[in-house]
Amino acid sequence: MLRKKLFILSVTGLMLLCSGYAPGMSVNAQNATSSSTQNSRKITGVVTDTQGEPIIGATILVQGTGIGTATDIDGKFSLDIPSNGKTLIVSFIGFDAQEIPITSNTTYKIQLSGTDYALDEVVVTALGMKREKKALGYSVQDVKGDALIENRTANIATSLNGKIAGMNISSTSVPGGSNRIVIRGNNSISGNNMPLVVVDGIPFDNSQGVDDVNTNSWGAGYSDTGDGLSMLNPDDVESISVLKGPSATALYGSRGGNGVILVTTKQGQGGKTKVSYNSNFTFENVMIQPEFQNEFGQGTDGAYVATSRNSWGPKMGTVVTDWTGQTRAMEAKNNDYSDFMDTGTSWSNSLDVTGSSGKMNYRVGMSNTTRKGVIPNNKLNKTNFSVRAGGEIIKNLTLDAKLNYTYQKGEGRPEFSASGFNPIFALIYTPRSINLHEMKDVFDKDGKIIDWYPSMLTVVNNPYALTSLSGNKDVTNRINGFASLSYEVNSWLKAMIRFGGDTYGKKTEKWIRHDLISSAGYKDGRFSTGQYNMAEYNADFLVTAQKENIASSKFSGMLSVGGNLMNRQYNSFYATAEGLNIPELYTIQNGQSTTTRTYKSEKEVQSLYALGQLSWDNYLFFDVTVRNDWSSTLPRTIARSSILHSLWVGL
Repeated sequence: MLRKKLFILSVTGLMLLCSGYAPGMSVNAQNATSSSTQNSRKITGVVTDTQGEPIIGATILVQGTGIGTATDIDGKFSLDIPSNGKTLIVSFIGFDAQEIPITSNTTYKIQLSGTDYALDEVVVTALGMKREKKALGYSVQDVKGDALIENRTANIATSLNGKIAGMNISSTSVPGGSNRIVIRGNNSISGNNMPLVVVDGIPFDNSQGVDDVNTNSWGAGYSDTGDGLSMLNPDDVESISVLKGPSATALYGSRGGNGVILVTTKQGQGGKTKVSYNSNFTFENVMIQPEFQNEFGQGTDGAYVATSRNSWGPKMGTVVTDWTGQTRAMEAKNNDYSDFMDTGTSWSNSLDVTGSSGKMNYRVGMSNTTRKGVIPNNKLNKTNFSVRAGGEIIKNLTLDAKLNYTYQKGEGRPEFSASGFNPIFALIYTPRSINLHEMKDVFDKDGKIIDWYPSMLTVVNNPYALTSLSGNKDVTNRINGFASLSYEVNSWLKAMIRFGGDTYGKKTEKWIRHDLISSAGYKDGRFSTGQYNMAEYNADFLVTAQKENIASSKFSGMLSVGGNLMNRQYNSFYATAEGLNIPELYTIQNGQSTTTRTYKSEKEVQSLYALGQLSWDNYLFFDVTVRNDWSSTLPRTIARSSILHSLWVGL
């Protein structure tokens, strides 16, 4: 497995910024000279918590100045107050900051109360509902959007690595490649273990892309054209919540059996128009590669063999007549992976515009990412455009709508594993005394492909030839979005209806030049193309009743009843031309023989579900979740249902 080291350069700009005081600002030494400190007076005091225990290291700052100090081991402090000092700002991590008016007193006793932010933290859960963490009987972890772009990667899933407990993410080093995500281990030996991805309440197809149906269990014939998460724009993400376990995912039915990844995107902000620009540039190259021996050259059992893939021949320095026809000493030169790989680059630029007009807020986001992989001729270009608007259109009726468009083009994606078109596979079987750079020109003076062993092997073993004389291209156009209306009937009852869709069309092409493979159907060249179309539409409703202090008691309750109609359609067309009549004219019509395959499927699921919670004194909670599915792929007499309940204490 190859690992890469990164060099990251990022530039972020923000126009029309808001300014203001933030607790925890750096404090200047209080004995700094100024005209106002010349007429200062000394005050003393102590800072404690609500239990009367001293707080060590609390910050005391004179508002509007750079004068301040911190409490000692007994929670005490002394401070010279300038004549223009009016207010003390007292703060400490985990406590609410306080503003204390400066009076004629010389001694102050200040008490700070602890924050309840951790207990009262609100997270997005199933169906887009926001609930307090302590009121949940299952595990939910969330990651804010800022954490995804601190050390930016082009793929959102890669940015989640190490941030969610119990989530294992395996990614490829190919630009725009997909990720294998498993939450809390595999649930199936042979089936799909990927979690369901939901963006703004709408299921989002996260299937891994395959450009050729002729694949085997070792990955031969497989090029990774990416998944849904790799196409999202990290700058659009507000937060990501991960639901784990059956209780967390019951409202999504069988689709949520492997967990659910909830992506919440950014909305418009009220006030003046704000424009934000972000630019990020990254270098990457191979950092860790397999260790090879460089003591022995091509051959077997100490003897030089020109037709051997092994590297257990004579010692380096032995004079032989090698594959080039030259008589010279064997040497280990330009024979590592890094001698073949390029320096990869990634350049991302994004622009966000947010603001409001009347009661409506809006946000427009645009981004472009251009990447060049470490494997020669591998590159990716991705462009995202999103627009979102929402607000109160009439009294108590709120609209929220979003549309996102993604264009992605990938080129030169390498095949994996034991494929003859995987340049890494060719490197593995290249003896240690072969100088890779001697094959870099690809063609010799007679126009033949340069290869250290062209006569007996089916596929040319020149990795430069594999990446320049064969190739592939994929172009994806994807649109997803939603529109929802929410109506607040009264203070404790509200209703929501929503319609959303996710659709894409992907076109792939793959070509192989003549003489690159000696086997039948390939010797004269080969071309294949595919068209893959997917559309999924979801319509749902949700009615929620929530009441605090029922009948003036300590009981509170919440009941949500909803339904969903999902329709998913998929079709594909694949065609192959084997043996090209006109060399390097890559069209289906140019094939000596052609084959075509088509596939079509459609599925509809109708669902009803309910979620109820009863709590006592915001301390003891009881949850019940019910869902029933009617699927078009099952007999009419069979319906999938689930009922889950749980009781727990939220401290």
